[in-house]
Amino acid sequence: MNHYEKFEKVVKDMKIPENRKTASQPNALWFLRQGVAPNRDHPQILTAIFHAQRI
Repeated sequence: MNHYEKFEKVVKDMKIPENRKTASQPNALWFLRQGVAPNRDHPQILTAIFHAQRI
């Protein structure tokens, strides 16, 4: 799996809007800026950050 697929898999159950769960550069940047804080206690947050940075 590439970073796009892994990002989508990890964020599917996070507290972010549905339209931001699709892997793309704008959505990855949005996630890094605004999606990390509300999900900081999620067990997969570090994985999501890693893949968002690679996108």
